[in-house]
Amino acid sequence: MSWLEYLRETTFLLDALLVTVQLTVGGAALGTIVAVVLALMRLSDQRAVRTAALAYTEFIRGTPLLVQLFLIYFGLPQLGVEVEPLPAGILGLGLNGGAYIAEIFRG
Repeated sequence: MSWLEYLRETTFLLDALLVTVQLTVGGAALGTIVAVVLALMRLSDQRAVRTAALAYTEFIRGTPLLVQLFLIYFGLPQLGVEVEPLPAGILGLGLNGGAYIAEIFRG
């Protein structure tokens, strides 16, 4: 392997690492915010608010993450909302993680 091929491969891996870190930090931040809101909604005295939070949590936890990512990335443009790949990934991971973390916070 020449030094140029090694450099090209290393640059590719560093770019992939950067995207992974962006997805992780963005998804965790959004997931935490969503989780706090959902946990507070589940602890509400109003039945409609509790039911809405329960329905969201059960729907998200009941569907695979890959399906949710496909719906966000390919489904939203059908509704006229264009989403770039990185924000779509962050949105999908954040909404999915938020539903799981909400149950941890509520418990």
